[in-house]
Parts: sequence; structure tokens; C-alpha cells
Amino acid sequence: MNESLPFTIDVNDFDYASGLLSLKDQKLFLQMEIKDGFTDESKTDLKEIEITLQQLEKVVLKSNFFRVKIILYANDLKVAKQVPGYQNNLIKLRISKKHAIQAKKIAADLQLGISEIQLQNAQNNQTSS
Repeated sequence: MNESLPFTIDVNDFDYASGLLSLKDQKLFLQMEIKDGFTDESKTDLKEIEITLQQLEKVVLKSNFFRVKIILYANDLKVAKQVPGYQNNLIKLRISKKHAIQAKKIAADLQLGISEIQLQNAQNNQTSS
């Protein structure tokens, strides 16, 4: 799958990151730039972050009437720290409601990939014991 999903992240009280998420070959790509919350002017150059599914613990999709959130749980703080607005090991991507179906599909694909990796690791640990 190589779809792109637009997202935003609250960076601080005044700024936000705006970007695209895509999933390709067991890797998650986040392209983003930080923008001023009042003027929408770019404050940084475009940044691309690559996260392998092995670096994620799980993915949760939260939805309400107005918007959808994809929450990525990183198993390494070095990964989370690359993303502006991270909180501990959490990366919270806000998705507009009009992209809810696409967000659900991507979140499901991500979690399936993570679960397959975790199962394979458990089987490898069991056979090596």
C-alpha cells in the first residue's frame, strides 16, 4: 500500500505540524513541516521521518464526531523524539473526519503488520529456547 494520509500534530500552544503519512514495505513515512498556529506560515523545512514497524509497539485509532486520531506507541524513545509534539512514547496524529475511512484502513494495516512481527519474534524466541 502506498496511500498518503494528511495529518496534523499539536507541537505546542502556538505551533502545529502538518504533513502526510504513508505506509510502504513495512515502513511508516511521516513527511511534515511545522507551521505557525496564527499565520499558517511554515517555520521549518520539510522533514521526513522513517519508522519501521519493528519500532512500534501498537497502533490505536480513536474517533469522535469531529475528528480521528491515530496514536502510535513507539517501543523506543529515540523514534518518538524525532516527531515534533511527541509525548513520552506516544505520537498522536490528528486526522480530519473526511479521511476517517482511509485512517481506519491504514491503522488496521499498521497493527496487522506489527502483530505479524511480534508473532514472528515470539516464535523465534520459543524455538531458540
